[in-house]
Amino acid sequence: MVAQLLESITFIIDVVLPLLRKLPLSIVDELEQDLKQMILRRSFLTVVHACIKCLRSMSKIAGKGADVIEHLIQVFFKCLDTQAIVNKQQVGRSLFCIGLLIRYGNCLLTSSGNKLVDVRRSLSLFMKYLAVDDYSLKVRSLQALGYVLIARPEFMLEHDIGKILEETLSSHADARLKIQALQNMFEYLLDAESKMEAEVDDNVPGHSVRAGQSVPVAAGAGDTNICGGIVQLYWDNILGRCLDCDEQVRQSALKIVEIVLRQGLVHPITCIPYLIALETDPLESNSKLAHHLLMNMNEKYPAFFESRLGDGLQMSFMFMQAICVIPDENVNHKTPSKIPVSGKGKPESDSITQPRVGVSRIYKLIRGNRMSRNEFMSSIVRKFDNPKWNKFVIAFLTYCTEVLALLPFIAPDEPLYLIYAINRVVQVRAGQLEANFKAWCSSLLRSEGDVTPHGNGMHQQAPNEPIHSTQVMSTDLNGTFQQSVDVQPNLDDM
Repeated sequence: MVAQLLESITFIIDVVLPLLRKLPLSIVDELEQDLKQMILRRSFLTVVHACIKCLRSMSKIAGKGADVIEHLIQVFFKCLDTQAIVNKQQVGRSLFCIGLLIRYGNCLLTSSGNKLVDVRRSLSLFMKYLAVDDYSLKVRSLQALGYVLIARPEFMLEHDIGKILEETLSSHADARLKIQALQNMFEYLLDAESKMEAEVDDNVPGHSVRAGQSVPVAAGAGDTNICGGIVQLYWDNILGRCLDCDEQVRQSALKIVEIVLRQGLVHPITCIPYLIALETDPLESNSKLAHHLLMNMNEKYPAFFESRLGDGLQMSFMFMQAICVIPDENVNHKTPSKIPVSGKGKPESDSITQPRVGVSRIYKLIRGNRMSRNEFMSSIVRKFDNPKWNKFVIAFLTYCTEVLALLPFIAPDEPLYLIYAINRVVQVRAGQLEANFKAWCSSLLRSEGDVTPHGNGMHQQAPNEPIHSTQVMSTDLNGTFQQSVDVQPNLDDM
């Protein structure tokens, strides 16, 4: 309730008061003191968050500069110097407040001539607490670091900060750190998007900029360029977390993909396989959002969509394999996988249900166009042509077969084209095998003509006759022919 009241006060200060006369100094001082006391004493961080936003807006409107912001930052720095790390709650609160004060007071701090607040010192402080063993302090430090990076995104392009972000977005990081790192990136993208919208509104003809306020720098002036560069720098890590074993991590990463596609910061073809894989997500909200994004992409870029269907199917197989195995210590054990697993660690027959539903939704998107649905089936059938041989190849090809068999056909030409595509692959791949068998059989028949029948009906080779051998042609896993050593045929078996 207090946080909502403070948000309303902030809105009044930002929107209503600039249209009226200036606030009396007595009211400004009294409100300032109340906000400072709440920031220093309140235990609920949502209330502290709202107080800092309100204090920033009031200082900006009243023209008081960054004095109050700088004073509070110095107070929390002194608290960290005097408090032992065993007082985790107070240390985490101080880190949280420093990050928020720098985020919302950045415009005041940069225009201030005192330069009492060193952003690099704050970043070093957060990096120090990220190295402790306590995960609650690690998460709080990472959250505060994200607040500072929202105000100063150029630091995300530096090596030390980039190393931290890549580490927290890696697959072996703790799930809590991954969720917080993704939340930081999501809030940064939302902040950048709001600045772009503010600039568009300020550039509307007839719209006047309020006196004493600066227009946020956005699309044409460099912020969008740096935003796109930051997203592309960490894009592979973000996409990797879309297929994480933890449901909350996947959900956070998918929200970032949504806003990145909305802003057009990366090429859309890069995320199509991941969205196809997420169509098979057991978490319904993830699969629905992935399907919604694929629908939009199919309308805008149908060629890109069709060309990556096969890769998406392979990625969905890898995703299902990952979430079917026993989770490690980083996975939230309170939310077990909904996919049944057999005693051998392999998914049971019911595990095809979720992939079938996801792939069926994809197929229904493109079923109206004959060329698109034919390309869809061909892209799956092509996986049987020159597959990459590894320990998962048989399981993957079985997965493809089950998906093809369960497609929701409604027109006769759909299964007929699938049969045609399968026959084509069989003829191309089995032609060499057929020729090999024919040569081997003819060699056996020639060998039978050179032996004499025995009394019991068996054929016995003459003692002085040389041993006739056949050279058997075999194929290895790569489909290439290899000539084997001389092997004598066993005529009794024939």
